[in-house]
Amino acid sequence: MSPAGAGGARVELADWGWRHSGRNGWSLRGLDLVIEPGERVLLLGASGAGKSTLLHAMAGMTGALGAVSGDEEGKLRVDGGPADAARGSVALVSQDPDTQLVMARSGDDVAFGPENLGLAREEIWARVRGALEEVGFGYGSDRPTAALSGGEKQRLVLAGALAIGPRLLLLDEPTNH
Repeated sequence: MSPAGAGGARVELADWGWRHSGRNGWSLRGLDLVIEPGERVLLLGASGAGKSTLLHAMAGMTGALGAVSGDEEGKLRVDGGPADAARGSVALVSQDPDTQLVMARSGDDVAFGPENLGLAREEIWARVRGALEEVGFGYGSDRPTAALSGGEKQRLVLAGALAIGPRLLLLDEPTNH
């Protein structure tokens, strides 16, 4: 199992900006950035600087069909197309793992993404086992998610992200637990 499938994804932002619905000011504006497949990039900035907003946009979660509404300007492309078209090949691990846990058992939680991709049961569970091993999750697939510490939940959410085989893996505040 690899953290990024098929060699990674290309991300391009050209004069890109985002303003959340109901706000007058732009969260981000005038961003120019190119990330080539296989590159690892660290976003650094103060709290409130727009790092999470940018990651949500790269994950295709902003815009008319996204979970985060607002106004966009400029261009944001993942592998040459709109970010929302790359859903399924992009995985985002958010700041708070509790917001991404969806099932009561650890293995079922990791299987959730691959199941939604329509993969065969054998492939799903091979990915679950591989992802749990890759993140060093020592409990196995039957551990109740409610019994996990914050750091263990973060490992589990990361395993779920890896299990879909993303071309682009986005980690928001990966060291906060």
